[in-house]
Amino acid sequence: MACAVSGSRNSRLHEPWNHNLHYHRVIVGTIAADCRSALDVGCGQGTLTRRLRQLVPEVAGIDRDARSIDLARARAAEQFPDISYTHGDFLTEPIAPERVDLITAVASLHHMDAETALARMAAALRPGGKLVVIGLARARHRPMRC
Repeated sequence: MACAVSGSRNSRLHEPWNHNLHYHRVIVGTIAADCRSALDVGCGQGTLTRRLRQLVPEVAGIDRDARSIDLARARAAEQFPDISYTHGDFLTEPIAPERVDLITAVASLHHMDAETALARMAAALRPGGKLVVIGLARARHRPMRC
């Protein structure tokens, strides 16, 4: 069930609740005081990027879904126009090495080849940077039925 956030924004910009939002506070709790840049891989409609931008000066998001990126840009336009959003595939987009202090991936790693994605994330992190992955796992066994 989705609940729209009330407010004066256009209804197409309302943010429905989803289970990923629960973990944003956990991610925010990992941000180091000296964190200057963050990248959200699989940023969707940009909810986490906007939350990160409240604490981190340079924030970027990337997602393969064009509509999600359009919504992320629209939602950030007024308060955080400096967030950089890329419509593209994290596995093929050029990412500068050792450039980012924090990389997040919330429910996105399972959409990519995990080994390749994790290696790219590690290469993009500055020494001492943090990688926060909130993932979904596939069940290896059938659930038991009683």
